[in-house]
Amino acid sequence: MCCVTANEIISAVFSIYQRNSNYIGDFFNISAQLELYRRFFQYIGATRIISAIFSIYRLTDT
Repeated sequence: MCCVTANEIISAVFSIYQRNSNYIGDFFNISAQLELYRRFFQYIGATRIISAIFSIYRLTDT
């Protein structure tokens, strides 16, 4: 897990959202899921990437 690339992480996150798009109805659900990703991926060195995605969703919520 220490060698996971940023592209692999981002691809995985977006694959999950594509598969679950019918169940993700509002920002709060997205926010909660991204927070879980951030907490998990901090252990494999991807916190900055997940935080960036989290920030993008916050900006698009307005």
